[in-house]
Amino acid sequence: MTLALSACGTGLSQVIAILYVIITSVIPRTIIIDEPQSFLHPGAAKKLIEILKEFPQHQYFIATHSPMLITAAYPSNIIKVVHDGIESEAYVIKPEQIEEQLEILDEVGTSLSDVFGADNILWVEGQTEEKCFPLILEKVAKKPLRGTFIIRVQTTGELEGKNSKLIFDIYERLSGGNFLGSSVLVMLN
Repeated sequence: MTLALSACGTGLSQVIAILYVIITSVIPRTIIIDEPQSFLHPGAAKKLIEILKEFPQHQYFIATHSPMLITAAYPSNIIKVVHDGIESEAYVIKPEQIEEQLEILDEVGTSLSDVFGADNILWVEGQTEEKCFPLILEKVAKKPLRGTFIIRVQTTGELEGKNSKLIFDIYERLSGGNFLGSSVLVMLN
């Protein structure tokens, strides 16, 4: 079955045009894409970003308000443009500056979990706990997860003995980093 391009949404023709340029260009190009989420389904927009990554010879500028696209792109720079009614100013958001990250998230109306994965991490003992804790919290305790990821530690034996402090520090750094809120390590015996 074939469909005429005119019978498809406008997003398809725009994606074909973008893909044509990136695939057929024999020299590196600068490609500017304005708000791809406005003409594509979120899943299709994410796939487009993944395809663009397969052509790293090009430089891409993507204007977006979509936290999902920011995450998918894993950009080398995030630039916030502020218009005060007279002129626009551009600011580079530094990954190590959590206050700037929170400010940009607030600008687009999203949270840390939407962009970077989790607001909090609850570390648990094993695979069974990793599967059961979300069910217990949501169904039995009636507590929504709201941005909390429940993840198992690699092995519980590493949390005992002479290197235990180092291992706890590693899990704490994995949880805290520059992007995440807080972490709790739950051990069951």
